[in-house]
Amino acid sequence: MKALDRYEKHILSAFEAGKLKSTVTSEASLGRYREYARAALSKNKRVNIRLSTPDRSEIRARAAEEGIPYIKR
Repeated sequence: MKALDRYEKHILSAFEAGKLKSTVTSEASLGRYREYARAALSKNKRVNIRLSTPDRSEIRARAAEEGIPYIKR
């Protein structure tokens, strides 16, 4: 995972100190946002694309930098 920048560190420290509060005002809104998160994080979609060899190499290098596994199928 990439290191956090200064702004992200500021947000994280505020969260850990309990200085942030939820802006969700109802259970219905909270449920809706949970459903949005589930839909965004589901891993059941496959995409096939064609890449040039240089692009593929760049993607593999960036994945390695960020600790993301690159799987060729």
